[in-house]
Amino acid sequence: MSSDPSPNASPSPNRSPSLKQVIYGCMETGASNYRAAATLQGASCTYLYPGCLASAAFNYDPTANQAGLCVPVRRGCMTQGALNF
Repeated sequence: MSSDPSPNASPSPNRSPSLKQVIYGCMETGASNYRAAATLQGASCTYLYPGCLASAAFNYDPTANQAGLCVPVRRGCMTQGALNF
């Protein structure tokens, strides 16, 4: 009796050559968390929006998520000829 498997035997379910390895990640190339090796969209993609993050600044941007240039608020008279300029 031979111990060789039959040539018509089904392949092992753990060794299917047609299955790719699943790598979850953001698959959108413009996103800041893009993962080139990802094979399945499994994470939310995030995008960078530069802007001023300081809420007291003149140009504060509540939608920004990356620090940018902030312009401080200057209080006082803006008329050059005034005594309190």
